[in-house]
Amino acid sequence: MSIFFPLSRRSLLLSALVTFCPLVLCTGAAQETSPVPSFTDAERDAVRVYWNGAGRYTILPSPDALERVNVTVEGSTWYLVFTKIVAACRKTDPITAAVWQGWWDQHVAMQKAVVSGASVLPLDPGPAPQGLVSAVGTTCPPLYEKVTPTRYTVTFAPNDAPMPFVYEDGIDFGKRAAYYGYYRQKNGVIRPGKRVRDASGDEKQRLEAIFAKAGRTDFERRVLQAVSQYEGGFEAINTYDTGFVSIGFIQFITAVDGTGSLAEVLLRYKTDDPAGFQNDFRRFGIDVSPNSVLVCVNAATGTETRGAEAVRQVIDDKRLTAVFERAAAFDGFRLAQVAVARSHYWPGDDTFPVGSGMVRVGDVIRSEAGMATLMDKKVNRGNIRDFADVAGRIMTERGLTDTRDLAKYERSLIAAMKYRGDFLADASLSQPEPEPTPVPSPSPSVTPPPSPLPTAPSPVATPPGKQKR
Repeated sequence: MSIFFPLSRRSLLLSALVTFCPLVLCTGAAQETSPVPSFTDAERDAVRVYWNGAGRYTILPSPDALERVNVTVEGSTWYLVFTKIVAACRKTDPITAAVWQGWWDQHVAMQKAVVSGASVLPLDPGPAPQGLVSAVGTTCPPLYEKVTPTRYTVTFAPNDAPMPFVYEDGIDFGKRAAYYGYYRQKNGVIRPGKRVRDASGDEKQRLEAIFAKAGRTDFERRVLQAVSQYEGGFEAINTYDTGFVSIGFIQFITAVDGTGSLAEVLLRYKTDDPAGFQNDFRRFGIDVSPNSVLVCVNAATGTETRGAEAVRQVIDDKRLTAVFERAAAFDGFRLAQVAVARSHYWPGDDTFPVGSGMVRVGDVIRSEAGMATLMDKKVNRGNIRDFADVAGRIMTERGLTDTRDLAKYERSLIAAMKYRGDFLADASLSQPEPEPTPVPSPSPSVTPPPSPLPTAPSPVATPPGKQKR
């Protein structure tokens, strides 16, 4: 005899779902399905064969750079947290902040001297204050180490690139006066490239044609060129800092997970010019998914990686690093960079609440110098949120009630927003109009009182021998 247990409504629903859709029983049904591979087996094998040809890739100690003292990745990471904590502490407890800063100044000097083998050492301040350790979350790690740079040489097939691409890691941050807080990849490399602002002759004409083809005005071109002087050329590469992989004249980044602005550039190129993208990227093992995630082929194994793993692949394998530098020699990748620089970082269309209304940046900032100042900050910091506070302060100081009048005070606004470059001093850029001269309020007119009427002499006689005073 069987025992019947009445089914709950939930059980009945699940039973019905199983009947009509058995997939609900699968363990991963509620989870995200595996992405469709970007490369076929044949394509992955072709990438592996290409990159493992004789002489394609060599890794040797640098023949030029000797052992040197450099910052550590762990120390750099700790230091960045430290700077943020001390900056916040200064606002609430300046005495404690000064104590912590004083400890750091002595500690970093002592550590550098020890690792450098100095004969005379600075004063050792001892361990970090316990409050500081608690605030940061960990004790301070070693800040310096001795490193010997490694040289990586990547050689494409002669028809793909006539000259090899050479990189060296162990970037020398130890020689900096101030400690560096953004060092994240010990085997990261850098290639500044040729600044687009310095282009001349045929290269300048080519550059202007690229901006025009991308639909950019001369105003936009001059602003983008001005900002790029702090970033690099189209072929610029940086794989050592918090951007993880940064490429191009505005330093588009992968971020840690491969979904940063560089993925947008790749997708733009792939969409606008599939054949060019195939020739410059896919056949060498780099692709981008439809939802803007970096995808790579491991040149050693032929396996496909994506997201954070693909980012790590580009950093570790300089063959993939070189693919980006090579691609920057061609107009397709340059066009994609210009297009995304405008869509991703142009501040003119940003809006902010100011006073009782909303202000569009482009309605207030009308000069090239002004727009370059804001874009410089947006490219490096990711936002220009302080625009609202600065604009509101200027309205209050100038006694403005209409946000449209902010345009008259563009120079003051831009001076307050200055970030890396002083574009107000750049004669190659258009400048804000002179600001209105404050008109002093007229002094109130004072009517002098009427002269008193003459009066008759007092009938009281002046005593003898006394004069009126």
